Amino acid sequence: MINAQNLVGKRILGLLFGAGVGFIYSLVSATINHIYIRDIPLYLDTAAVFNQVILTTLAGAAMGYVVNWPEQGVIGMAVASLLGTLAMIITSVVNAMAGGGQVVVVLLAYVYIGMPIAVMFIPLTGLFRWAAGSFQNNIRSRGWGARSLKIPMALVLLAIVVGSFSLYSAEARKTLYKMNGYIQEAQTSGNEKIPAAFRQVAQIARQGGQDYTLEWSDDLGRFPMLIADDAGYRGFTYQVVLAHFKSGETIACLFDTDALLYFCMQARSSPGSQ
Repeated sequence: MINAQNLVGKRILGLLFGAGVGFIYSLVSATINHIYIRDIPLYLDTAAVFNQVILTTLAGAAMGYVVNWPEQGVIGMAVASLLGTLAMIITSVVNAMAGGGQVVVVLLAYVYIGMPIAVMFIPLTGLFRWAAGSFQNNIRSRGWGARSLKIPMALVLLAIVVGSFSLYSAEARKTLYKMNGYIQEAQTSGNEKIPAAFRQVAQIARQGGQDYTLEWSDDLGRFPMLIADDAGYRGFTYQVVLAHFKSGETIACLFDTDALLYFCMQARSSPGSQ
């Protein structure tokens, strides 16, 4: 039997480790592109980032606490993994509602992918349990010191590395640079050096001025106005780049995976709401 005081200590450590990992991971994943791509004005939805950081931190804290609650590690890992899956479902539903998406479609998708996601959470919850127990044992046997910080620092490094996976792919970065170049050319050289597909929005780019931000996405479901005229786009992989101008206008352009521009149009002015 595990001493009750030790068990409470493990739960608190699990909560702290889970919250820390969730906070660092969500912060890095939300800002890694802005840190890495500094010469393009990328759009940042600060409210969405704040909500993401808060929700991920709370979810991590709950998983870290729950996985260390029972004496039996298997039970704790199973319950914590289901809790993490539930947090993902809630987040997806909230995002779908905020973005005008279909909540029913999101829920149906999780009917098929919910269990695989729960299984994927098992290593993470197991890590939280192991880290809390090992840290507690190290403190008890060796006391506080530099050695005792190895486990927390390893968790911090892991959260940073995994969060860095949110960096845009080379194809996405290439597309963003092309979009930025088209806007700059339209504002400085007119229509001579921009492709025909961009000329229909070139006047908007010129009127919008130099103060703008770019948003990249490969989720065509967010932009039904781009595929409404050609259902054939739905069967292929495309990229969308939106230019949000401070003046209120928004341009949406559809690219293929090789950054070839297909067409552009004026979109709704609220960033990220499509």
